[in-house]
Formats: sequence, C-alpha cells, structure tokens
Amino acid sequence: MERNPDETWSADLAALVAGWEAKAENVMVDPAEAWQETAATVAWSKGTVQPVVAYDYNTGFTDSSTQSPVKMAVKITLVPLGVGTEADVTAAAVKGLPGVISGTEITVTLPAGSQLPTAGDIVLTLSRYASATAPVSTDGGRTWTFTVTSEDGQTVKNYTLYMAYDVTVENEDGHGTVTATPNPAQRHGHRHAQPRAGGRYRHPHRHAGPRLCAGRVGGGSGRCDRRRGQHLRHARRSRHPPRDLRPGHYRHPAPDRRR
Repeated sequence: MERNPDETWSADLAALVAGWEAKAENVMVDPAEAWQETAATVAWSKGTVQPVVAYDYNTGFTDSSTQSPVKMAVKITLVPLGVGTEADVTAAAVKGLPGVISGTEITVTLPAGSQLPTAGDIVLTLSRYASATAPVSTDGGRTWTFTVTSEDGQTVKNYTLYMAYDVTVENEDGHGTVTATPNPAQRHGHRHAQPRAGGRYRHPHRHAGPRLCAGRVGGGSGRCDRRRGQHLRHARRSRHPPRDLRPGHYRHPAPDRRR
C-alpha cells in the first residue's frame, strides 16, 4: 500500500475486493485497532506493521450435496510501501555549533572556557522516518551516546558525540612562558597550574629567562637544576653515583675542533 500524504497507510477493502459488502463474511483484522468496520477500511501509521485481513468469501455457488453456499477462506496481507530503511545522523549541533560527522562518531568543538552541554543543547537531524533515543552522558557532558533506528526496524546504529574545546596557545616572548586556554591540566584535576590574569595559567616550573638544556646524562628520573641552568638526570641511589654527576665533574660537550 502506498503511503498517504499524512505519513500513514490505509486500504479500502470495498475498492480492493469486488462485491465486498455482499460477499465478505466473518471478517477478522490483525491488529484489531487498524480495522474500521463501518468504512470497510484498514488504517495504520507504523511502517513495521503489516495488517492481515482474513474473511470468508461467498462465491455465489451452492454445494449440490449439502445445498449450502460455497465459501472460500481468504487471507490478505497489506504491505506498506515507502518505509524508511536508513538510520543515519545527517547533521548535529550543540548550542548552535555544528558537529563533524565521521561514521558513527560526531565531534563538536566548543569555545574555550564554555560550559559543557546538557541533553537539551543537542540537536540531531536524522534520516527520513528514522528515530533516535535521548542522548545520555556518564562523564558530565563530555561524551554522549544515543541509538538511531530506521523506520522498518532493520537498521540500528549506535552513535557517540564528543565535546572538544578550542584551545588557544600563547608564547610570551622574553619570559619563556607558554599559556593555554582552557588549561587541560586544571580541567583534569592536576594541581600544577597557577592562575594568571585573564583566565590563563602558568606552569610553576616555568621561570623568567632562557634555560639551557645540555641533554640527558646518567639514569633515573630528571629534574631542573636552576643553579647551573642545565637539565640533569638523577642517578639511581647508590654509594658511588656516576662520575658525571659528582659536584665539579659535569661533563660538557667536547668543542668542535674541526677547521
């Protein structure tokens, strides 16, 4: 059956079956709510439904042995046409900002410092006749998941919506300071970032003036030796640390003697 302009389907049995009113008896329709008996019409709105009409058709003949009318048991299955088969997200936006769709993953970049969205801030555009569940987040709004189902119920896709921040990185010449807005370390709970004016953050290990790094020597974990302006490597604890790390024995790179 073709789809009606109001996105429903209907079948006029009187128009489909010759002599319906006079010859159709014991009519049964499944689902029952689709049957409009007074209008002899079957109407439904879901593309996944295929109503079945069962009835006895009086042929007009008489059985000579029993002298009773000959009837045929008839069953008609009404198949809806034009049912949606796709389950895609064709567009997505969060707080009016468009998302980038890649397969079943969507990424929306928010302005630096903006609040994470709620479910009401998410707007999805789906394939025609497809439906989607409400977006759900388990991490405070950074990641959202939802499911899109085609109208015929045969295609189901699980989508993930990611929130990203537009980060601005600045380098202050002459001070050796790099600032980022927003600060990823602060957002994830680290305590190393120190607030500065204008919402910027400065790493506590950053200091004024250039810093010379002579490379890595020794073993173990490293730290910044500000007195000599060199990046040293701590040796593992032992009675005899490497000669290169004893006071007064720091090995400088050999000069280039080539002419």
